[in-house]
Amino acid sequence: MNSSPLYSTYLSMCDRKKNRKVTCPFTQCRDLEGGGDMTFSHYWKVHVKEVHQIKTLFECPFCLGKFRWMRKDLTSDIINRHRMDCAKECFPELFRFASPHKLPQMPSLYETVSGPCADCLSAMDPSRKPNSDKLLGRSRVKQWGSFYREVGLEPPFLRGPFPAAHVSFSEVSGLGDVMWPIVHQFLQNTYTWYHVSVRAAVWKEFEIHILQKKGVYVLPYWTLCDGLRERSKSPVPAATQHHRHMVLVLEKSVNIDREWRTFLKMPNKAAKLKVRVDTIDHLINTLFYVSNPHAQCDGHVATWRDDESVGQSHYNMNRRLYPHAKLAMHMLYRGGLQSYVDQRGKPRSARGWYQDVRGKGENRYIPVEMLRIPLEGCVLPFATHLEPSHVVLVTSDAPPEDVPYVWMYQRDQVMVLRSNPSLVDLPFNDWYLYQMNRRNCFLNVIHGEKYELGLSHRKSVNDMLWVRQETMALFHEKDENVAQDMHEETGPDAKVVHEENVVEALNQEMDTVVLESDELLEEMDTVVLESDE
Repeated sequence: MNSSPLYSTYLSMCDRKKNRKVTCPFTQCRDLEGGGDMTFSHYWKVHVKEVHQIKTLFECPFCLGKFRWMRKDLTSDIINRHRMDCAKECFPELFRFASPHKLPQMPSLYETVSGPCADCLSAMDPSRKPNSDKLLGRSRVKQWGSFYREVGLEPPFLRGPFPAAHVSFSEVSGLGDVMWPIVHQFLQNTYTWYHVSVRAAVWKEFEIHILQKKGVYVLPYWTLCDGLRERSKSPVPAATQHHRHMVLVLEKSVNIDREWRTFLKMPNKAAKLKVRVDTIDHLINTLFYVSNPHAQCDGHVATWRDDESVGQSHYNMNRRLYPHAKLAMHMLYRGGLQSYVDQRGKPRSARGWYQDVRGKGENRYIPVEMLRIPLEGCVLPFATHLEPSHVVLVTSDAPPEDVPYVWMYQRDQVMVLRSNPSLVDLPFNDWYLYQMNRRNCFLNVIHGEKYELGLSHRKSVNDMLWVRQETMALFHEKDENVAQDMHEETGPDAKVVHEENVVEALNQEMDTVVLESDELLEEMDTVVLESDE
């Protein structure tokens, strides 16, 4: 039925040892409830399923699921090699040459995970010393006063106490204890949310006429911005240039439109900007924008760099978010991880994976990992004492309420977290690697999932396949012409000339085909963006 040598060897090993008496190394249980001794066969067929809730078709019964796999990979060599080695280390008394002193190293099924995420390690390491100058080279203006300070108007839902399902993140990541209630409160639609920008010249009026209104709150994620203007012309920043980005949270009964239009004015300049936040993706993008040291006033976010003061416009940030904070925020609500992946699966990216499409017609898809999102080793920065426990299938609309959890790629699955106090004292690098081995890793979370192709993706794939077919036909035609010409012409010089001419013609036609495909993809991206808007 299965010809895999290691798979047959593993089954043969289990059969030879099935009647040997064993003691569970995790619970020290050796007796059965109905009487009698526990055997090796009973341990991995019954005990681990009933006592430890291990699914032996997907998880190793000898390390209690620390090593997992997809069911279709059950017979692969790497899985069965691990199960045999792990069984020998778990029950050294059953095997002659096993060492009882060292647990087997958990190998990774996914070769694309080369190591921890360097950006996350750099940004979240507690020993890292951030730039002590929060102004990043700007001068502080005494007259602006509270423009540089926290306003102290946190919404009621950030004051606690929090429910049991609350997910705590590390403070150094910038998420802390406040991100979970922010995301969940937004989804309940009990407040009105705005991304606002107020210039320093009208900051006092903003404090008097808007912030003092009852029912107006400010999230702790805010930043100052110099508007991408040159700072060297004057030692004193311009009040008409510098502004503050914030997220306002208003009770449904509160309206600030009249005060916003009447009191926040500047001659010949826009003194303020207010944009309503209507979707959860918009909120996440806004929070990331106002809390990233590499964001710019033109809406772009530069590549992560150690030098935070070069070429950026944001400064004096209240809570900085680590580079991949969007991933953690999207996993706090149902369907968020799918939305996160969809944003990175634009039709333009089809060039990298169009040959890996599976399925037919409208059911075509690619494995999510084929999108090559560069977050393979990215770990979610939970609070130090938290670690992943197991995945739960949510059969109803109500998720679990008594344990912290994050949502998986499938809309009906959550990853439950548990407390492990022994992790608190681990050095940061060891803690990070431990979390990766516990499957708290982006690639492990999405591995094996299907990214279904929409209409625009399918059209892009069809176009790329058409370009490939046309190119192959072109090469075939040129090969026939070359063969015919070479047969007619004589002399070595004539052959060389023909070869050079053919190569040059092929290069020119290939360049033309590539340019046409690029223009086609750009038009498709434009159509997709217009449809999204």
